[in-house]
This record gives sequence, structure tokens and C-alpha cells, in this order.
Amino acid sequence: LRSGEFVATIDCKRGGKRKKLVIYMTFEDGRRIVAPTWPRSRYEGLANMEVGSKIRIIYIESSRGNLCVRGAALLASPKKVSASAL
Repeated sequence: LRSGEFVATIDCKRGGKRKKLVIYMTFEDGRRIVAPTWPRSRYEGLANMEVGSKIRIIYIESSRGNLCVRGAALLASPKKVSASAL
């Protein structure tokens, strides 16, 4: 993975240690990524996005050389399944 913008689908979200929000996602090219986020900036915008949402996620390289999530934008909400379709 490198710095840049990527399109991904949120597969799962869970709470982590020290108030982290851990996001599991699949990029358009099929790569699966685990991204920890912190409460700063409301978890980079990911806190209110639903599982199944298609997002644009921005990674930057920190001064220590680590890749960090620095923002996310909702591209499409997950499709709702109606009760009659089941």
C-alpha cells in the first residue's frame, strides 16, 4: 500500500484498544485492509458510515514513515434489503 486515494467497501467495524475504531475494508482491486483510526476528527469520518458503504479513503505517510488514514468520503450507502425480498 502507498500514499494516495483509494475506493473501498467497508466490510466490518469494531472498537479497538485505547478508543480506536478498527475498519476492515476491501479495495476495488480485491486487496483487504485493516485500518485503525483514532477519535481525532471523529475517526476520520468513518464513525458514522455503515458496513457495506462504498467509500473513498485517503492515506498519507506520517513523519515516521507509517501510512495513516487521513480522511474518508462516502460514495454510496449500502443497499437496503426489503422484508418482502427475503
